Amino acid sequence: MKLSIALSTTFLLSTQARKLNVEFTGDCNLANVLAVTGDDLYEYMDEDDAEEEIEELCQSARDNNSNPRKGAYNFAKINGQGWQFTSNFYDGGTYINEEYEPEEINFDDIYNNEAKDMLITYPDTQKTAEKNFADCEAQAVMCCWVQDRYDDGNGDGNCEEDDCKDADPADNTNVCYHELEGSAGSSHVAGGDAIYTLNDEDEGDTHCHGFAWDKDEQSTDYRYRGNLLFYVSMYDHVSQPGYVREVPGAPMCACLEQMPVVEESDCTYTVVEETYSLTFRSNGSHKASITDVDVSYEACTNNELEDRYNELKELDKTTSESDAVVEEHLVGNGNCDTAFDTWFEDKYGYTKN
Repeated sequence: MKLSIALSTTFLLSTQARKLNVEFTGDCNLANVLAVTGDDLYEYMDEDDAEEEIEELCQSARDNNSNPRKGAYNFAKINGQGWQFTSNFYDGGTYINEEYEPEEINFDDIYNNEAKDMLITYPDTQKTAEKNFADCEAQAVMCCWVQDRYDDGNGDGNCEEDDCKDADPADNTNVCYHELEGSAGSSHVAGGDAIYTLNDEDEGDTHCHGFAWDKDEQSTDYRYRGNLLFYVSMYDHVSQPGYVREVPGAPMCACLEQMPVVEESDCTYTVVEETYSLTFRSNGSHKASITDVDVSYEACTNNELEDRYNELKELDKTTSESDAVVEEHLVGNGNCDTAFDTWFEDKYGYTKN
């Protein structure tokens, strides 16, 4: 942890007002402030009230850092073509998904200039893609792609130069079934089910990738969900290998509970370092801000979304509701047939011969 401190003296309305400047990288809390200031802090605030006052200052800094008008990057600006375009994109539409070998979409500038050094808002309260990402009960988002549009030279999928009309992504899962009512806003089908592996027929190559987060809304894990959504859905899979199109009947990307039941999913998480700058004044006019952000993107343990979620669960960072959704939607390698048979019998009262 980087800790630094500066002391200065200023004058306000001819009355001496001392000032204490504090800067550190890490969680913003009383313990980390005291690690820099020691008991000097209590010259500027009452010791009994210090924890509450520091938390209010830290909260103010986090709120400003998440506000597009004060420092965050608005997710709605990424594609530059309006909320309907983005909403359709996440359902598997727009020319990005539908054209064969379209003009390559390049998100490198946003990745290098915004996604690595500032917070990107998460579109759960915006028209941009609210129906896909608001109120995720599972504390997780997953994307699944069924076609490969670019020959990126890295062996990701089987698209070859000038021959991408029926190319497949790298297959990393099996799709078991999907209850259409869970994503009616995307498919515009109110009910029914989609079955992909009936009579042991292969559903085709499918690539799924997702991320999960801490239930604590003040954690970097939660606040930087927009960065992960951009990275997973736009930069790392569309812009780089050219993965597109949705599993039929499902969104291309959405909260896990809106997605098909699958065996496994790849996973990415963020490592975020925030530098806080706090100013304490003897007149009680204290201020705090986040002055620097560094975001890196890492593969989860075993590159598995379920493993990532279980790590959060072990740290008591999930809920019983989210546990149930994850258990239902990520059934484990080789377990599609068993999961389908159990679901089909429970829902319809029939068993397969």
